[in-house]
Amino acid sequence: MRIHFYRHLLVPLGLAATLLLSVEPAVTAEDKDLAEVQARGPIHEAFAQPGTYNPVANPVVGKQAPEPITEEPPDQKPAGDTVAWIPGYWAWDGDRNDFLWVSGFWRVPPTGRRWLPGYWTASGDGCQWVNGFWANAEAKELTYLPDPPASLEEGPSTPAPDAKSIYVPGIHLYRQSRFVWRPGFWLEARPGQVWTASSYAWTPSGCTFVSGFWDFPLAERGLLFAPVAFAQPVAADFVFTPSYCVNTPSLLGSCFVRPQWNQYCFGDYYGAGYARQGYQPWLSYGPRHHDSLYGYYNAEHRQDNWWRGLSAVNDGRIKGDLPRPARTLVEQNTLIQNQRNEKTVINQNNVNINNRTTLQTVTSLSQVVRGNGNTVGGLTAVSEKQRTEQRAIAQETHDLREHRVKEERPAPRPEGPKERPAAQKEPRRVPLPPAPQPTRLEPRPKDLDTPRAKGQDTPQPKGTDTPRPKGQDTPQPKGTETPRPKGQDTTQPKGTDTPPPKGTDTPQPKGQDTPQPKGTDTPRPKGQD
Repeated sequence: MRIHFYRHLLVPLGLAATLLLSVEPAVTAEDKDLAEVQARGPIHEAFAQPGTYNPVANPVVGKQAPEPITEEPPDQKPAGDTVAWIPGYWAWDGDRNDFLWVSGFWRVPPTGRRWLPGYWTASGDGCQWVNGFWANAEAKELTYLPDPPASLEEGPSTPAPDAKSIYVPGIHLYRQSRFVWRPGFWLEARPGQVWTASSYAWTPSGCTFVSGFWDFPLAERGLLFAPVAFAQPVAADFVFTPSYCVNTPSLLGSCFVRPQWNQYCFGDYYGAGYARQGYQPWLSYGPRHHDSLYGYYNAEHRQDNWWRGLSAVNDGRIKGDLPRPARTLVEQNTLIQNQRNEKTVINQNNVNINNRTTLQTVTSLSQVVRGNGNTVGGLTAVSEKQRTEQRAIAQETHDLREHRVKEERPAPRPEGPKERPAAQKEPRRVPLPPAPQPTRLEPRPKDLDTPRAKGQDTPQPKGTDTPRPKGQDTPQPKGTETPRPKGQDTTQPKGTDTPPPKGTDTPQPKGQDTPQPKGTDTPRPKGQD
């Protein structure tokens, strides 16, 4: 049985995409009996994940999760050779007291990273979600650590060096046989790049350290598809092709964080009832917890109307002055239809708000903006060869999930779901299946290496970082830097996800500044000696 949902609206790939707001039937009458496209729900954690510094077990739900369903990627994908299909997974929906399907999506992987998918594991009479995470692609094993001490993070101790700086919170790092505290630091923001801070991922076998890495802004990460709720169990031969997508411009306007699940959600989770369930508006959670996405977008839009408009939408919905987004695609179509005569609202801060644009949280693949009516802007057709390659990538992801299920066996929990046995005191290392050859990876973006913190010349607490080579702080004359070998910035010690020590950029070879041998025709740049 093969089901496709292709009765759609529009997929914007950028924050300024123009929306086509015509309303079409969501799904046929036959399809409505099986599935309902959601206009809110969890954001696929391979697309964005808040990260945690105090890892605890996720809540236990009172039902067993179904087996993952088979997905077939849509016949259109974002342009680019690095785009990969990341399969979906089941997530718990407390309102429905049941599971919904977080659809797979097209993703441009972060450079030097490999997706390790999450999974459901049995716990008592129910089950428990174990989050996925982006691991170092060079790692040959996973290390499971004891619980780190409670975070000591209290915010920046010094003012930001400039308006473009972002704060990276402190974290406990495991060194030899103990945890040591690495204080937070200010990091120079890079245009078009998002620094995802180091964090921990909880597993039944212990905590895994996930080192920090550079990622892309949301609009450049790929094509995120909307969750789907199934009205009945699906057959074993069921194949699902998602096609309704989450609209990036409206995503941040209705973004929430659930720290206890280590996940972002989008849509209508406003109100005291959802606050009691742990939903926190991203715009208020971000500055308090130094969220990586918040740090990037705050630095990029601190002075412009985009940021003011986003805050105005969120505040207006919380107060009830602005309509809240719908919860399903069918409800969204009705809501947008009713807003035809209320296109724009001027709020008390004189910020223009287009209700119809902000309320369209879900858009569709078939009504993507078409440049000349014949081509799909920003998307390319998926060839049969690419489809075969993507099936292989999806199978690799499935194998990694099964590997985690096998190796991360839950240990007995004498006290409850959030109590880990005291026996976990030493690191445990488990080999990872070898990563495939990166034949589909494009050259590393310029300067995408692990950054140095501003003011890094100040000594770090003893044991937290490897000292920089003597004299490395002295700036080199312009143009004298020796190019690093291709890919060298991403290489970390084998078998570890721990980031390279700060300041470990490759030093210049001894004698680099000595004159060139006689007879060379290429003159050295002026002043290089």
